[in-house]
Amino acid sequence: MRYRLHSQLPGKPDIIFPKYKIVLFINGCFWHKHIGCKNFVVPKTNTVFWETKINGNVERDCINNKKLIELGWKPEIIWECEVEKDIVISTQNLIQQFKI
Repeated sequence: MRYRLHSQLPGKPDIIFPKYKIVLFINGCFWHKHIGCKNFVVPKTNTVFWETKINGNVERDCINNKKLIELGWKPEIIWECEVEKDIVISTQNLIQQFKI
């Protein structure tokens, strides 16, 4: 599968599959608020700052995803916790789920 890196599309996707109009974001569970994940815990100190920062990231992600959809792209997210153990195998399995 041919792919591209370093895109100037909204949100700057990590990987792009131009032929299929699919963009992949590999999101850190903490920075992008992966609810229910062991890697996302709001810090107990300076909580207001961190909640504001992380919620801003989530809001920006939503805006960028809407822009991508309007441009005809299909955004997909791979979470950090989904690829922690064996990044190559788990990423291949996740990509196969996108039905390319």
